Amino acid sequence: MTTIYIHRIDQVQPLRLSDGTAGTLIPCKTPTGRGFTFTFLNPLHGNFWRASIMDGDVIRVASINGAEQFQIALH
Repeated sequence: MTTIYIHRIDQVQPLRLSDGTAGTLIPCKTPTGRGFTFTFLNPLHGNFWRASIMDGDVIRVASINGAEQFQIALH
């Protein structure tokens, strides 16, 4: 499981992952509130979107290597 370290959820920010790779968190508005787009620089990690995020959330994502899991760590 790869941990995604997040400092703030109200603005675009660079992400640091426990495996040493990087990405970007992009908050976005939706018709029902807000959501979050996660994009990663490493093509082996699958990008994904979430309606909400909480500390400790575990997210399963399909990637080119099969299913992978991310855990959210809010700081």
